[in-house]
Amino acid sequence: MPEAALDIGIGANGAVWAVGMDGVLSRWNGSAWQKLGGGGGTRIAVDPAGNPWVVNASNEIWRWTGTAWERIAGSARDLAISSDGTVFVVGTAPAAGGFQILRRNGAEWISESGAAGTSIAAGPSGRAYLTQDAASGSGLLVRGQAASGGAVATAPSSVTAGVGTAAAPIDDENELCWKRSFGRCVGTVPTNCAAGQDKDAGLCYPKCKSGYQGVGSVCWSSFRDFAVKKFYTMKQSLYVIVAYLVIHTGYGLGFLKGLFKR
Repeated sequence: MPEAALDIGIGANGAVWAVGMDGVLSRWNGSAWQKLGGGGGTRIAVDPAGNPWVVNASNEIWRWTGTAWERIAGSARDLAISSDGTVFVVGTAPAAGGFQILRRNGAEWISESGAAGTSIAAGPSGRAYLTQDAASGSGLLVRGQAASGGAVATAPSSVTAGVGTAAAPIDDENELCWKRSFGRCVGTVPTNCAAGQDKDAGLCYPKCKSGYQGVGSVCWSSFRDFAVKKFYTMKQSLYVIVAYLVIHTGYGLGFLKGLFKR
């Protein structure tokens, strides 16, 4: 999917739609994007039948019927559609936390009492998930119960990293799927190493053999020992050369006498 997009939506039937950088809608056919036409879109949601709903730069709401665009009364900044077909919008009327949340009921928009935010997503069973602006005192996730008239509850409380017990499910969490990662701590740094190991930079490594030193997992022979051994070998070689000159040439003894006189 090489194209850039302003927003993307997926319907309950798997239909994928996106708003391009130019505001034009496109549908993914499994191998390429097919443009629908129109323009000016900024936000998108897809209903269970696979038809897109769009909010444009003028905050107008439009719905694709399958053959043509239909203007929906009202105005919005964002929208979301639940898998059961419930349509929510972030309206344009300011409220504590952002803007008033509205729910579609037939041909009317019903205000969700006490619910406000800046962006919205829809979960199963007609629930809405919101984000609020910093002016509300927190930027945390909140959510509303559409069927009960909009009672708002805070998101699940955070769990301290490393604790093995997850927070109890809240509302419709059992209807959602995700991999729980509570208790997956990163481990501990060793304080003591086993016999036959050395501790370096907080970790344990096998000891280097005699005559070698190391850092981490790398061992090498001592440079001092290497230099001493090389010097000793060179000294022995010099003795052999001098002995050969003394025994086998007439110049050896004179060479040694001249050497020591200096």
